[in-house]
Amino acid sequence: MASKETLPIASPSFSSPPSGNTLSSYSSSAMAFLVSVSEYCKSVLSRQRPWSEALDRNCFNAPDSLSDASIRIQKNLGYFRINYGVFTSVVLIFGLIWHPGVLLILIALALAWIFLYFSRSEPLVIFNRSFSEGEILLFLGLITFIVVFFTSTGSTIFMALAMAFALVLAHASFRSPDDLFLEIQTNISSGDAGFNRV
Repeated sequence: MASKETLPIASPSFSSPPSGNTLSSYSSSAMAFLVSVSEYCKSVLSRQRPWSEALDRNCFNAPDSLSDASIRIQKNLGYFRINYGVFTSVVLIFGLIWHPGVLLILIALALAWIFLYFSRSEPLVIFNRSFSEGEILLFLGLITFIVVFFTSTGSTIFMALAMAFALVLAHASFRSPDDLFLEIQTNISSGDAGFNRV
C-alpha cells in the first residue's frame, strides 16, 4: 500500500479578508440597517390612531380658555402622537420635494451617514489610512452642521417643521378630547396610558 503524502497547501492571497471595506460588505450592512429601520417604522405605524378619529368633524370646537387649550394639547399630543409624527414627516417630505436640490443634498448626507457610520462592520480605510470611529463621527457631524446651517437646507427643513408644528398645535387645541376620555382611562388602568413604547 502506497503511503499518502501530505502536500503543503499555501493559502492564496485572496482568501484573507480585505483590509478596507468592500462594496459587497457595504451593501449588505446597509441593507441590514435599512431592514431594521423599516421594521421599526412598521412597528411604530401599527400603533397610530385611526385618521377618521383624529379628523372627526364633530369633535372640533374652540377651547373655552388658554388653560382649556393647554389641557387639550396635552391630551391630544399623548393620544395622537404617532399621527402627529406621521403628519410632520409628510409635511417635511413635501417641503423637500418642493426644493429638489435640498432633497438631493439630504439624500447624499443620509447615505454618507449610513455607509460610513451606521452600517459599517469593518474599519474604514482610505489610501491605506485607517480612520477611527471618533474621526468619522467628527467628520460627518461637521459636514452635517455645515450643510444644515450654512445652506438653504436648514431653512427649508426649519420652515417645514414650523408649519407642521403650528398645524399640530392648532389641531390639538381645537380637537375636543372628551370622546377619548374613556379610552384614556382604560389605558391608564391597564398600564398603557396611550404611550406605547417600542
